Amino acid sequence: MVWRPWRDLLVRMRRKQMTTGFATRWFAGWLALFLVLCAGACEPEQSHRTVPLSEDVPIQAIKGMTLRESHGGKTRWVLDADSAMHYENQRTLLLGVTVAFYNDAGDSIRSWLSAREGEVDPHTRDLVARGSVVVRTRDGDRLETEELRYEQAIDKIVSDCFVRLTRGESVITGIGIETDAALKSYVICSDVEGDLYEEDQPPEGLER
Repeated sequence: MVWRPWRDLLVRMRRKQMTTGFATRWFAGWLALFLVLCAGACEPEQSHRTVPLSEDVPIQAIKGMTLRESHGGKTRWVLDADSAMHYENQRTLLLGVTVAFYNDAGDSIRSWLSAREGEVDPHTRDLVARGSVVVRTRDGDRLETEELRYEQAIDKIVSDCFVRLTRGESVITGIGIETDAALKSYVICSDVEGDLYEEDQPPEGLER
């Protein structure tokens, strides 16, 4: 009967080896799963940003631009822009715009325009200005609005937006305006308010 304790000991050792092997395999399996999950979490996220349409992306950017318009050898206006963005649909957006409008002789500036941005029609050479638009004349007259256009064929500044016109001691506000580039003759279209002194009356009067 002496051999039985040794046999029991061998059985217990075999069971311990089986248990230890199972635990080792179980631990190795969970470790591998954990590493796979970590690797997946560390992969760079894919971008889901929408790619803008081609017409929203400029195909050419220019820093600093000057455009000059002349007629019969006489300068009509000179435009300077801080930068210009040219798009595939042939549209060119100008940023940081200033325009000098010249008199009929083309030898003297009659007014200056400044705006946040603008565009030039390549066919008509009309100008569009947007964003904090201000027109100032040599006489100190001042036109303020958010958007206007200069129609070269008739030499007129036109706006459908709210306008504020300061001329001498007079300050007039309203909706819409048509005026020459020197602000000498103007018509405010509607909702006219303000004080207009006799000495500041425009030659062609004021439409209310």
